[in-house]
Amino acid sequence: MKTLYPAQFKETSSKTSGTRYRVFLRDIPEISGDQNKLYVDAVNTAIDALERYLASGQKLPEPSTPKNGDIMLEVTT
Repeated sequence: MKTLYPAQFKETSSKTSGTRYRVFLRDIPEISGDQNKLYVDAVNTAIDALERYLASGQKLPEPSTPKNGDIMLEVTT
């Protein structure tokens, strides 16, 4: 079964590291992806984190209702 989880992304910039992206999942606060240079890498990092969380035997909570600005990440359960 496929489930969609809302995710929020934060963009940060610095002179030394440039623009970086990071993901936050409000339904699973223990998952926060590493900073990535590319937006698409941040999405892939978040999906990988969800899949590792599930593979570790953790039960995924019910996804919350999306809010304005969220993107939806799909995980197969």
